[in-house]
Amino acid sequence: MNKMKRNSNGKTLPAIVLLFLVLLTASNVCSQEERPVGVPHSDLPNFYIDILNYSADSANRGRVDMYIQVPYEMLSFIKSNEQFLAKYEITASVFNTSDALVDEKLWSEEILTRDYRESVSPVTGKISHTDFILPPGEYVVVTQVRDVETKKITQAKQPLTVRNFSQSTLSASDIMVIAQMEEQGEKMVIIPNVAATLRGEEEAIQFYLEAYSQTVPRDVTFLLVMKNKIGETVRSDTVTKSFTKQRQSYFMSSRGKTLNAGEYSVQVQTLDSIDGNNQSVRTLASRKIFVKLPGLPFTISDLDLAIDQLQYIAKKDTLDEMRNAPAEKKRDLFLDFWNKRDPTQNTAANELMIEYYQRVEYSNKNFSHYVEGWKTDRGNVYIVFGEPNNIERHPFDLDSKPYEVWSYYELNREFVFIDETGFGDYRLRNPIWDVWRTRYR
Repeated sequence: MNKMKRNSNGKTLPAIVLLFLVLLTASNVCSQEERPVGVPHSDLPNFYIDILNYSADSANRGRVDMYIQVPYEMLSFIKSNEQFLAKYEITASVFNTSDALVDEKLWSEEILTRDYRESVSPVTGKISHTDFILPPGEYVVVTQVRDVETKKITQAKQPLTVRNFSQSTLSASDIMVIAQMEEQGEKMVIIPNVAATLRGEEEAIQFYLEAYSQTVPRDVTFLLVMKNKIGETVRSDTVTKSFTKQRQSYFMSSRGKTLNAGEYSVQVQTLDSIDGNNQSVRTLASRKIFVKLPGLPFTISDLDLAIDQLQYIAKKDTLDEMRNAPAEKKRDLFLDFWNKRDPTQNTAANELMIEYYQRVEYSNKNFSHYVEGWKTDRGNVYIVFGEPNNIERHPFDLDSKPYEVWSYYELNREFVFIDETGFGDYRLRNPIWDVWRTRYR
């Protein structure tokens, strides 16, 4: 058997490090001494989860449907004869607010393909499903994926609210984003869009939900509303549905094309009568969806922000050209910047761009306080140099303010961050590099 071992981007770690060093230096962004990049690393989950809450058949219980999609590129495939095989285990654990285990599911999955390109695809991924029956309340779901070949474990944690659907005369489940629908015999099979991510090229965005009414028969007017990140309504569709039974399944859709890249809130609302003359809008269910621009990794949802985040490796005139370009040209300039630095021109993925924005996202999740994590000194160093070989943390020393020491052994570099305010605002003791590019404003 031939074993193919690689990092999540399909390349060996030394090769990626060398490419960072060569490409960033070749760009004349900085001197070789001041802009090396460390070993690429990301603790971000490399799989997608969608958790949806429905009413269960039993009284005062909720059914929680859980979908997990694992992209093939995060798995280690073993070549045997003319096929490639990957095996992994999934554990889904539900904890209550006291951290007590309420329920847990463990199962194994395997993938077999003859196409090597499919085995390293960041887009193709197997969707797994499990469900829980839980009483209404607040929970935390911990999902773990373990690669059987490499023993690598990736974990994600997220809160879960199980609602009591019997408390209202009209209620609705969570909203599923539909990737595809297929007829299999007399049944309609729904394939969910687990990542809830769209490319902005879809003619229509389709959704599925269940609605529950204590009064039947009745007609109900629903509003399907989409709002952008600042709360502006960008889509609003009205549809009237007839309830013939207390539990109904509904499909709804909204226009997909012309949506700008970014994060959106999808809301299913209804009109409640107040006094026979006036009506109020009540939101029954809501969720987030994401529109990504074609050619960009999933970590990028806002092109203007992604351009600003280039300030650590791009020249000022390059940034200004991108920022001031019209919308239709801005994306082309951004992609051209990264295409010139693509270490593998013959593949669809740009490993350098993916790694860079994974570091940005990691910084936002771990170093944010009153500013976004990528703008902080720790975020700056992490994005440019990668994960340190060692971090010394000193949060409670009696004779000093809280500080951290990051060491990069291969680069013979050390960075000291001091929290002067005591609120987690760690600043470099000795700021480095030119001010306009590395200090947030």
